[in-house]
Amino acid sequence: MKPILLTISLAACTAEPLGGVATSELNLYADVTRDQAGTVDVLVELGTYDAALDKNYVYLEPDDRLTAIADTRSEDLDQSGPVLGVVQYRAALATVTAGSQIAIELDRAATGETLISEGAFPEPLAIDAPSSITRNASLQVSWTGGEGAEDVEVTATADCARISTMRAPLEAGSLIVTRDDIEVTAGAILPCQLTLRVTAVASGTTDPRLDDWWFASGFYTRQLSEQVLTITE
Repeated sequence: MKPILLTISLAACTAEPLGGVATSELNLYADVTRDQAGTVDVLVELGTYDAALDKNYVYLEPDDRLTAIADTRSEDLDQSGPVLGVVQYRAALATVTAGSQIAIELDRAATGETLISEGAFPEPLAIDAPSSITRNASLQVSWTGGEGAEDVEVTATADCARISTMRAPLEAGSLIVTRDDIEVTAGAILPCQLTLRVTAVASGTTDPRLDDWWFASGFYTRQLSEQVLTITE
């Protein structure tokens, strides 16, 4: 499973109201991340694709509702945009239990439908990685746990250095970040600290009434684990 990364083009996109879109032509992309403290960040996009495979974003009308539900918590998503035609929906849920189910419910005023897309958070990962490396060293990141996940992503970002996102299957148990994958910012003063982010990623399901073309819809749950990493000379 390889999650489709959200990208926003500098070119203007097209946005259209939900009421004019048939459910079978509507796609939903959800990316939900639970951090170590149990806070869940929710990001959802609604859209359609035209004959040229250009994405058209979809915005809610006053009587439509998009809601995130996990444990006993429920939050309506806030709309951002359209900005250059791009529309996104976001919410945060506090103190969600590890391994919980999460659902995104879309209530359509025009059709009276409630469309439910859902998934479960993977179990947390236990990270085994050095706390300090030299700028010319490779880094092995190992993990255990993560039941329910399919992939593990490793990345790190700070002003002084960054590690581009790398991915491996959960069952691999580890990956190697080579020295070429670690980019130290020109002029950065070492030693510097950055946060190593190791994320278990699982796929959920979108409502079967939505557009089920493989590129169109997706539901991804992520469980984040973090560790401080120091880079020295």
